Amino acid sequence: MPKAPAGPPAPGGQPTTFAGLLRDAVSQANRLELQAQDLDARLALGEPVDLHKVVIASEQAALALDLVVQVRNRAIEAYQEIMRMPL
Repeated sequence: MPKAPAGPPAPGGQPTTFAGLLRDAVSQANRLELQAQDLDARLALGEPVDLHKVVIASEQAALALDLVVQVRNRAIEAYQEIMRMPL
């Protein structure tokens, strides 16, 4: 099976693939969600946390998740379109 074409090299010198970019986006979205949850918990416990930082972290996490979901939806749509092509 032929190997997927690689994109430009990443800072580490490895070529960038779509799967690698998607994996990085999912891990980034997860990291942002964990940060938002941590700030939410600290605020709920009464620790001194700026409310605007909590809101910003929550919005960043929501936007990152929306981006990952949209990329996933587009990939599924592209796959379905390819499967509908006549041979």
